[in-house]
Amino acid sequence: MRHGYRSRRAAMTLVLPMLCAFALCGCTKRMDTRSAVTAVVQKQAQDWNNGDLHAFMEGYWNSGELTFASVGLVERGWQATLERFDRRYPSPDKMGTVAFDILRLEPLGEHAAWVLGKWSLEHPDGDRDGVFTLVLKEVQGSWVIVHDHTSMRASDKPES
Repeated sequence: MRHGYRSRRAAMTLVLPMLCAFALCGCTKRMDTRSAVTAVVQKQAQDWNNGDLHAFMEGYWNSGELTFASVGLVERGWQATLERFDRRYPSPDKMGTVAFDILRLEPLGEHAAWVLGKWSLEHPDGDRDGVFTLVLKEVQGSWVIVHDHTSMRASDKPES
């Protein structure tokens, strides 16, 4: 009976550190994902506030598969999304100052994540705010937004 106890104890001595290592590896990957995704969102805010729309767009997947949904419309593709932003904000002085607040960030496996957040824009034509949901994925070692659904508070919608 004593022999069985020793073998179980020996097995646990070997297995327990391995289980802990696997668990820590998963936590580390989640933290890496959180850090990488947060960095994309923060860089976008910085680029926007610097008036650099093209640098801001680097946070998006440069693909025809990118989707951007806002005010009841869906744009498909990186180029169409850039053109939409360019129409609405044709120059740095028309871009205003944006702030993003991440409310929730959830990894979706090792190479994808979703983000729920709030945005606010100090703008020459009036301040605005709203919420966004992003889906990001790691593409060739870089995290990029593959889907963006942004909405503005109803009371803030500019009149057409």
